[in-house]
Amino acid sequence: MLNIYYGAETTDKERFIFKNIKGRSLLLVPDQFSLQAERDAFFYLEKECLMDLRIVDFNALGHKVVSEAGGRRPQLIDKYGSQMLLTKVLGQVDKDLTVYRGLSWKSSFIDRIYGVISDMKRYGVGPKELAATIEKLDENTYLKYKLADINKIYDKYQQLIEGKYLDAEDYILFYGEKILNSPMVSESEVWIYGFDTFTPKNLLIIERLIKASQKVNIVMTYEEDNEIKHGFIDLMLEYEESIDIIDYKMKNITDENYL
Repeated sequence: MLNIYYGAETTDKERFIFKNIKGRSLLLVPDQFSLQAERDAFFYLEKECLMDLRIVDFNALGHKVVSEAGGRRPQLIDKYGSQMLLTKVLGQVDKDLTVYRGLSWKSSFIDRIYGVISDMKRYGVGPKELAATIEKLDENTYLKYKLADINKIYDKYQQLIEGKYLDAEDYILFYGEKILNSPMVSESEVWIYGFDTFTPKNLLIIERLIKASQKVNIVMTYEEDNEIKHGFIDLMLEYEESIDIIDYKMKNITDENYL
């Protein structure tokens, strides 16, 4: 069951969430919002400890699910580990680059390349997909040369980590499958709040949560062209076209029945 609650910017959504949280629950928030969400929980629930409520971001959710599942855990690398590998990659492919040759010693360039690769992974763009896009571009264009350089770096980076390490973006795919068999998730009602948008990989995790948990409630600020709302309409249509196992409702929380 999926509920999408929406309200105006001025609506006290935090009050709505904590008024309606009952029993074992997971509150999924952006990583930079975790501390504030905990403060809000103590304030609105008027409790000194949170026994049945877990406040997590996507990474923390993954760690809890994987720890619960046990078994062999892959070796994870963080941002700085990834940047060290990218430094090694650039040393190996520098002579093959056109636009970005000679920049491997610049930490700012390493950081930027790391960000570009991370964004591509978030949106499901791998070296093969990027190569296909490059093929469609006009010959001898600056954009084509730049993307070709990026793809050489990206492809070599993937070769280095494949089968050895998982970076933050690949980790989402790893723990996503384990959500379906997680007792913690199956016993909980899930609340999702504080996001401006979701990447395809975020939506994959939410899809698993909908299938595995008691119920998923998404709370968002409503706007006529709200990207999140349209994203979930597309997601729900995808369910309906396949197995039709998801029941969903959209509710305006400015209605006095909910506040």
